[in-house]
Amino acid sequence: IMALFDEPDNALAAAVDMLQRLERYNQEERIRYGRDAIRIGIGINTGSLMLGTIGEKDRMDGTVISDAVNL
Repeated sequence: IMALFDEPDNALAAAVDMLQRLERYNQEERIRYGRDAIRIGIGINTGSLMLGTIGEKDRMDGTVISDAVNL
């Protein structure tokens, strides 16, 4: 999953929120019923990019182009 943020602090806040929510879910749903916890890794990268719409009239898609997003 890739997400774009306008400020680094927003990316960090989203990452922390995901980890906290997953921890709650694991405790309340997974571990409680004897299942293995779900684990995730989160990476944050910065850089310049081009954001735009590509495609044809009947099929348009938004895309991001940059070395910063091609990890």
